[in-house]
Amino acid sequence: MRKPTSKSNGNEITEHDLSHYPELLAELPPRGVGPLVIDERSGLPWKRSHFSRTFREIARASGWPDGIWNMDSRAGAVIEAGAAPADVMRTATHTQMSTTMLYNRGSVVQSGRVAELRTARRKTKPAG
Repeated sequence: MRKPTSKSNGNEITEHDLSHYPELLAELPPRGVGPLVIDERSGLPWKRSHFSRTFREIARASGWPDGIWNMDSRAGAVIEAGAAPADVMRTATHTQMSTTMLYNRGSVVQSGRVAELRTARRKTKPAG
């Protein structure tokens, strides 16, 4: 899938191999083009304001603090996957690594990953 990104006013194109997302492929329209999020009431793509309101209603009902936004899921998804920073940068269509590093919010996840690597290394390294 190739599409212009909103982050660059459409000047940057992002590409994704959708074969890695079988659940998404199953939801796409047969022709493979068109909006991905459809408002069940109207049959049209969701308006940004409606999506924001609906997300906030669901988040509050779930007990999430107002400081958590839908866009936070993007940062968590690309960082917590454990990908190399350059891969995260390209996937998120950032032009500056400094922008990508702003996504680095998962310090507990990352420190846990380091601890797992250290433990695995100790197990494979001969004592002495």
